[in-house]
Amino acid sequence: MYPSFLLMLIIYFAIFISIVFRRVSKFQGKQVTEKIKCGTYYHLICGLWGSLFVVLIMCFFAGLSLGDIGLRQMRFDYGVWFTTVMISLSGLLFIFSLYQIISLSISTKHKEAAEKQYGNHPVLSGILPRSKKEKCLWSFLSLSAGVCEEIVFRGFMPLLLLGIFPDISIFFLILIPSVIFGIAHFYQRVQGIIVSALFGVFFMCLFLATGSLILPILLHFFYDFSITFTLSEKNRLCLI
Repeated sequence: MYPSFLLMLIIYFAIFISIVFRRVSKFQGKQVTEKIKCGTYYHLICGLWGSLFVVLIMCFFAGLSLGDIGLRQMRFDYGVWFTTVMISLSGLLFIFSLYQIISLSISTKHKEAAEKQYGNHPVLSGILPRSKKEKCLWSFLSLSAGVCEEIVFRGFMPLLLLGIFPDISIFFLILIPSVIFGIAHFYQRVQGIIVSALFGVFFMCLFLATGSLILPILLHFFYDFSITFTLSEKNRLCLI
């Protein structure tokens, strides 16, 4: 059963990634309007919730509960030092995300620096939100990513690997889902793949430290949500 589930999940992500790739590649060198950007957000949101739906169906047939895939109360029994380090890093990520929101909201200097860094980026300028509608959709996209990606990549995929390879080491149990998670962010190019994979490792370790997906989901959402404030609403059209 588990090998067929893995194959189904790989096929689903291959189709999802190919759709996103085709959409992103179509507006290379073109003006990215609000309609085009929001359409991309809709595709990503539908793909994320679609992946969660597929996983929940697999859980049903495998006899797995929501608690089995990480939706349970937190427990800190994995190891004192490991847990302390992960909680500390979580606090730092929360503070950094909060700082981004505040500084980009009230500081003209930080806003101009962000505009300079990302406003003409060959990829991110066509993905990051500008208008109010884009920012609203991005907020829901952030929530979708926090919930769906954590359940799929940190909650379900390690169980899937354990079902296929019972003797798999904890190292590969963390590494494999994280690498796949990074590849799923291919549209952000090589740097985005690497950063996403590292975040995958961090969230997986946080899941192990707390025994629950609650904190990874909240932090994932809050970090992605903080990106909402990166670009201003001026210059809504951009070339990528």
